[in-house]
Amino acid sequence: MAQVADNMIKARHDYNVKSDILKRVIADQRLRHDFNVCQRLPKTPRKPSPSQYRRNQEAVVMLALIAAAYMFVDELPKELEEAGIYRHNNKRVANIVEQILKKASRTAEEVLKAANNGKASTGYFDCMDAFYGQINESIQLPPPERAYNILKAMCRLVGVYNKKLNEYHFSQAPEVAKIPTILEQIPIHDYEIDNIIDLAVRPIVFNVKY
Repeated sequence: MAQVADNMIKARHDYNVKSDILKRVIADQRLRHDFNVCQRLPKTPRKPSPSQYRRNQEAVVMLALIAAAYMFVDELPKELEEAGIYRHNNKRVANIVEQILKKASRTAEEVLKAANNGKASTGYFDCMDAFYGQINESIQLPPPERAYNILKAMCRLVGVYNKKLNEYHFSQAPEVAKIPTILEQIPIHDYEIDNIIDLAVRPIVFNVKY
């Protein structure tokens, strides 16, 4: 009996020793993992590279163009109606454009919120408002050519900026880039004011803090 009891005590001791060793091994593995993770993390935020900075600015320009275009989309039906051509196919085209920009602007805001801990970027909204005001001042075409050409040019620019972003492209941008083709169903002259708008809004991005 004494031998059996001694064996049981020894077995319990061996079990406890092995258990302690196992716990230490697991703890060491976690420690090494945490250490490796910490080693990979920069102690201070890294300064973005020139290409990253440029890509960020171009993304902001593109998203703000989408938001500002959605602000202009309400002006197209008004100008078409004032010109007496807001009917049938023209009305259908205006509605399609509005739906595309509505969805794209909402998605753009969601993207920025996700990248900013659930909060919309004030810099983005500052850009959106500034874009709208600057374009209003820069484009002096008479209605309905004004709203038509502004929307067409802005949506073409969205497609251009989205291509520059490569693998970081915005999912809704291709749909927005189709709007100029959709608008061609309305018989209004295209003055191709893309460059005027681009030159008017680009400086705004570099003067707004994010």
